[in-house]
Amino acid sequence: MPNEKLKVLVSFAIATTILSIYGGQVCPFLEQLSLINISMIFAGAFTIGFFLREIIFKLFLKKLKITSAMEIYPALWNYLLVDLSVWISIGFLVTFWNMIFYDFPFGSGLKVVLGCGTTGFFSATYFALSYEREAILAVSEKPELIIYGDIKFFSISTKFLIFLGVSYFVMVSIILLLIFKDLFYIGDNILSSFTMVFRAVAIEVLFVFSVIFSGSFFIAKQYGRNLQLMFQLQLKALNEVSSGNYNTYVPVVSSDEFGLIANHSNKMISGLKEKDRIRNIFGKYLSPTIAKSVLENEEGTQLGGREVDVAILFSYIRNYTSLSERLHPEETVNLLNDFFSMIVKDIHASKGVVDKFIGDAVMAVYGLDNVENPCELALKSAHNIINNLEDFNQGLTLRGIKELNIGIGIHYGEVVAGNIGSKERLEYTVIGDAVNTASRLETLSKSVSSRVLISKDVFDRLSHEMQSKVFSLGEFGLKGKSEKVQVYGVF
Repeated sequence: MPNEKLKVLVSFAIATTILSIYGGQVCPFLEQLSLINISMIFAGAFTIGFFLREIIFKLFLKKLKITSAMEIYPALWNYLLVDLSVWISIGFLVTFWNMIFYDFPFGSGLKVVLGCGTTGFFSATYFALSYEREAILAVSEKPELIIYGDIKFFSISTKFLIFLGVSYFVMVSIILLLIFKDLFYIGDNILSSFTMVFRAVAIEVLFVFSVIFSGSFFIAKQYGRNLQLMFQLQLKALNEVSSGNYNTYVPVVSSDEFGLIANHSNKMISGLKEKDRIRNIFGKYLSPTIAKSVLENEEGTQLGGREVDVAILFSYIRNYTSLSERLHPEETVNLLNDFFSMIVKDIHASKGVVDKFIGDAVMAVYGLDNVENPCELALKSAHNIINNLEDFNQGLTLRGIKELNIGIGIHYGEVVAGNIGSKERLEYTVIGDAVNTASRLETLSKSVSSRVLISKDVFDRLSHEMQSKVFSLGEFGLKGKSEKVQVYGVF
């Protein structure tokens, strides 16, 4: 504990002053001594007590290796008992000293023991709470996720009641002892000097109550600081979670309500982290947009879907079969992964959703999120894919691999977006004639002068600037279509 020795010395100095004044004012035996002599006796006893405390705690604290919140309070209780025992020992040391050198009655010496015990109770409790604060900070840096089972639960109200009970017990014990001793004192001296006796008793009662209430105030303040610290630790962690950081935790630093809330908060964070992990995995198998929709929508795993107008982009690698024949299977997989990584990046940059990979083909959808002008976004993706393909092919040439050539078809129309399959095996995709048309346009690109083909439905939804980048190729009959389709190529 930082500056603990200095704080202990200060507490001992305050106790020496209080007990010296208290003893000199109310004890007829100590009145025979000067305040300096009384102070020197107490100062000597507290000096011995200080070194005794240092030795005990040096040996004792070595054994206190707190690794979890459950170990804080047993250690705290032992800490309190050891510290309080030192204070009571100081009281007995003063009593025996006075008995030997000043014929001090043992019965009156119990007042000194009780005085040391009273001030020691408040001092030991204060330092125990300070030790608790240090332990809380230490455990918060390396917390353990504790599941409450057979662990005994102490509520905050129970701990507070225990403290009040002990405080009242000490207070009542002191009052009873004061009454017991003072009644005899009054009985012996009331006839001779009533005013002086009454004044001595009144001073003693006021003095004792001042010490008790002052000690209670500082302990309550320290206890409140510890509660505030636990609250701040939990609030800090929860703020991190609310910001999306699921790698944080709420330190479990007590076995009361704060510990229970922290434990359940950690369970919640663990669940959120797992959900985020699943979403990221879904985002790799499906797309981040679809994964989010499936996880957050109660109907996300039901069969069926919704009707929506979207732009569909198909991209195929031409002459893929002959290319794969010349490569080892592992090289083919690496090539496809590198190529698809490039395409997916361009699709996501234009707010598209990768629907699926079909061998050497990619199907992407634009407009599922009600974005503005999905046709332009799809065409921008096509532009970026073609441009980036040049750099990609340069890398293949350096590796001694034949350059890739691709075709792209884009169409706009109504589809059904949702889950198909069965309750046991689902696939999120888009179904409709628009998908078939986009695929047929890509196939047509093999036999025309443009690697990127779009339909008239796409052309009509382009801005004038984008329309200036395409040219008409005429009408073509597509496989499976009863009517011809107006097709446009891209410069």
